Amino acid sequence: MMRWLHECLFLLLSLCGIISALKCTVVPGVLTQIDASNGQVFGVNSAGNIYTLYGTTWTQLPGGLTHVTTGLGGVWGVNSNHEIYRLVGGNWRQVTGLLKQIDAGGSQFIVGVNMNDDIYCLPKSSAIAADGNSALPWVHIEGKLKYYTCGPLGCWGVNSADAIYYRHDVTPDSCAGSRWQNVPGALSMIEVGTEGDVYGVNRAGNIYRRVGISAANPIGTTWEHLSTDLGQIKHISYDLGLLWALTAEGKILNCKVSDCEQVSGALTQIDASNGQVSGVNSAGYIYTLYGNTWTQLPGALTHATTGPSGVWGVNSDHNIYRLVGGNWRLVTGLLKQIDAGGSQFVVGVNMNND
Repeated sequence: MMRWLHECLFLLLSLCGIISALKCTVVPGVLTQIDASNGQVFGVNSAGNIYTLYGTTWTQLPGGLTHVTTGLGGVWGVNSNHEIYRLVGGNWRQVTGLLKQIDAGGSQFIVGVNMNDDIYCLPKSSAIAADGNSALPWVHIEGKLKYYTCGPLGCWGVNSADAIYYRHDVTPDSCAGSRWQNVPGALSMIEVGTEGDVYGVNRAGNIYRRVGISAANPIGTTWEHLSTDLGQIKHISYDLGLLWALTAEGKILNCKVSDCEQVSGALTQIDASNGQVSGVNSAGYIYTLYGNTWTQLPGALTHATTGPSGVWGVNSDHNIYRLVGGNWRLVTGLLKQIDAGGSQFVVGVNMNND
């Protein structure tokens, strides 16, 4: 039974599809930056210590970094001197170049920005072979960004003014792409997930998700605010259905998005079971949902329920009714709330909470 929907309804119209809630749990530890991809999670703390998560335990890796990234291109990072490293055989190998932020989320190519917000990418062929033994052919990309990230459906970035941009025609071998397109909105950081989902954080610490992204429309349609009551967020990463977030204090959150889809209408109570949806409005009118249409049933109730035991309800006088052959039949008893979700038995409470 979908009791979580009960009395949210104005049909959740003021929230669903506009603001979705995050269900988060706190993970032990404190980090300043985190990245997740293909089931792996890496992060660094304010001291530059590097960690990876196995189960519920953070395992420290050797070395010191200010930013770490994991993805199809491997595990890479940059330190406080903007030097670039790649994890090779369990050891960090320094490679040529200088970056302040780096991302390995593209299809085996690497991107990043330097201390001057100049943008660079490393093509797939060079990224795969990178082991610190030869100079890397970093490709300069026009424009200025403070954060640049890629995924299977393209690359996104934000600049020092928090303007958002999408890079067209990026491929693993032609990682520079062709042109920038400004995307409405303002974000201080942005991340593309393993499956192409795009998430960002604004200066106020609010989390946003890009809605409507597809292969046919990789830019999507709008930004959706994801609400959380666990403080201001400063950094996020998304992988395999999990959103990893860091608060301003470095608290680590593991979150799932509770999605809603807007449905027309206004109800005060709703119940769903076995594919059927029934509800009542403030006037006591009873409705059931067929497709996208609410069909009014005869009678008047304050609470309706559907389940293995059939469709039942109670009215404003606490009289109990059951739907039989398309008609409401009065049965004995008085209840203010009723539930038919049991295995062909019915429960409820009366006006005295009995």
